[in-house]
Amino acid sequence: MSLLFIAMVMSQCKTKENDQNGSSEIGIENKVENSCIDSIIEADIRLGKERDETTRTISISESIESYVNDIKLLDFKNCPDPFEAAFRDHRLAWENLIEVTDDYPSLRGEMHELFDKIKQENKSPKFNKLLAEVWRTWEMVEAAMAQF
Repeated sequence: MSLLFIAMVMSQCKTKENDQNGSSEIGIENKVENSCIDSIIEADIRLGKERDETTRTISISESIESYVNDIKLLDFKNCPDPFEAAFRDHRLAWENLIEVTDDYPSLRGEMHELFDKIKQENKSPKFNKLLAEVWRTWEMVEAAMAQF
């Protein structure tokens, strides 16, 4: 929820700044972009919670595939291009992780706990690299959000 709160506060600050500059047209555009960002982040929070919990009953790869497919259905039409591009890269990073999680079809539990188990096995250094890419791309999403 903290990301959603940050996005909402940033949205309000940007809107006030535009109103003070008399840029009502830009202000309206920013409101639409910020609304899009807010709705995507809100959806991602919900979908991320589902992804993290469904690994208790289905494989990690199935959970990630479901998350990725749901992300593909989100409407980025009114989002700023840098945010959409960053989120696309983040989605792709999750997709790439499946390459390793396919090796763990019977592992069950909360996703982050399962990731810790996989890291402890250290059978696949590639997993650490791919997981780091998931976090790096999320940082890019946050950086894109900060622009608006």
